[in-house]
Amino acid sequence: MGELHTAYVVPNVANRILDFLNHAKTAVEIAGKEPVRGPVLDDLAKGARPGIRGYDIGLTVAKRILIKRNSLAGKVFTDLSQLNGISYFGQDKFDDLAHTFSRYWERFLAVNRLEQETNFYCGSASAQMILDFLHGWGGAPVIDQDDIWDTIQGHVQEDDDWATDPPGLAGVLNDESPDENVWLVYTTGEFLPDPATKKAAVTMNTYDAPPAALINDGDHWVVISGVTATEAPSMESAAFIIYTIRIHDPGIGSNVREIAYHTWCENVLTPNTWGTTYKDKHVCVVDPKVPKAKNVRPAMPNRKTKGNKLITLADAKRYALEALDDYHLSDREDYKKALVRTTPGKPILVKNLKKRRKRFYYLVPFVKDRTRVVLMIDGYYGNYLGSSIVDKPKGYIDISSSKARNIAHKHLEKFKRGNLAKVRKPWLVWKPCRETRDPFSPMWKTEVEGRRRYVNQQGEVSSRINREKKGGM
Repeated sequence: MGELHTAYVVPNVANRILDFLNHAKTAVEIAGKEPVRGPVLDDLAKGARPGIRGYDIGLTVAKRILIKRNSLAGKVFTDLSQLNGISYFGQDKFDDLAHTFSRYWERFLAVNRLEQETNFYCGSASAQMILDFLHGWGGAPVIDQDDIWDTIQGHVQEDDDWATDPPGLAGVLNDESPDENVWLVYTTGEFLPDPATKKAAVTMNTYDAPPAALINDGDHWVVISGVTATEAPSMESAAFIIYTIRIHDPGIGSNVREIAYHTWCENVLTPNTWGTTYKDKHVCVVDPKVPKAKNVRPAMPNRKTKGNKLITLADAKRYALEALDDYHLSDREDYKKALVRTTPGKPILVKNLKKRRKRFYYLVPFVKDRTRVVLMIDGYYGNYLGSSIVDKPKGYIDISSSKARNIAHKHLEKFKRGNLAKVRKPWLVWKPCRETRDPFSPMWKTEVEGRRRYVNQQGEVSSRINREKKGGM
């Protein structure tokens, strides 16, 4: 068997192939389960056998790929050339991998940004954004959030402590949507965020309607407004692999965020912890006409390193630049406009208090006179976690370290503990909470004589991180 021809594969596609193979735990994850199509697709232009369904990587070859991978240092592929010499893994099989991960499709709905008007109106504001889009109100909703809230309460099925439970949100959408839109609550089990998201993606693409998702352990509602994938989402096929999710978050600032799909599955669409009916479930409110979801593994992170130590500031910048191409941000109209003549600024390290290990990430600003775009990069692996276009005049970090220290000092003076010298230098932390829902807007944490103080980007001080209430605040 001759050497594989791999030089034609561009870097971002090569990274996707390596991550796909490195994160497969079983041969089935590579070969798929017949007769389901995918996840690796036969390239009909190269080495195809017409009439033979699923002539791509089979289970036997997939097992050999894993054996080869596990024989390497660190048990990972680091270069496509390492695929040489695997029995019956020839050029046609390699071309199938390249074909699969070179595909790119995107769909973004023009949802208007509407901010929740109270601490507990995230469900009302999410419903308002969806209804605004469906009715074409153009960002001037006919139904206000108070009326939406009242309607939600008439559909609530869980206990009264929920702000907006899932049936409440589905109920108001059914009451106020155009006739062709009918909504229901869709749930999947504790370890299955993928089918719930795929069903939401199909709702968005097929029915031109933005679905809602209950995120952060059931604390907060957001609207899914965009998706990028290998192909158009369809529940008739198990082949499409999602790359990123875009959300409209009605929280303070009403921001729009792009989230890498593995980040979404692992850290955002986490199982709901409230109530009984939806406890330990991933929850989306979607159009019921979507067929039953198939459980297809999520796309793997585009990891740049082995993750055994924190990456440097220089590496964080470099990986952020690579992510612009890896995730096609440079080609998208909204990002292209925001990124014109920007350069990457100094990365800022943030500790993610929600994670138990490898807890740091970098925020890398792209600057032209002020911060225009911020990319989130994993602090250990260097992979892209998400991004946000910044439209605030002052940028995304409004409170500096020294200012946070002074704010904490003034706060402590009230308690006769105002010695600035005893206020420890603040460092940035984040966890979804009442003080900040946005990982691009972390809090400063400091200590004085063993007492913790948190200062968010609005300059508000708290002595603890306060979790949201049921159904989103």
